[in-house]
Amino acid sequence: MIAGPAFVIVSLTGYVLFSLRPRITLAEGRVVVQNPLRRYDVDLNDVMHAQPGYSGITLELRSGARITAWAVQKSNLAQWTNRQTRADAVAACIDGAVKGAATRAG
Repeated sequence: MIAGPAFVIVSLTGYVLFSLRPRITLAEGRVVVQNPLRRYDVDLNDVMHAQPGYSGITLELRSGARITAWAVQKSNLAQWTNRQTRADAVAACIDGAVKGAATRAG
């Protein structure tokens, strides 16, 4: 009797966490990555490059660390055919903001 409602609650929680929650936000001088279970708040000056891929947008940091934002993925087919997707546009926007931040800082 309890298994049905428990399954619904677990399913809805999983849907919200893995489908609706992931996002990447470019804020004033920062990139905020919200993955299903973890949030990263990264200064633009710490980002070297943003690369779209199958797992999401990977931010390469000056420290050598990498953060993958689950929010915007690029399909393998789009990569193989060199097709531009929304993930490319988001990565280009982040790269542009990184270059702008470096210009203002330098």
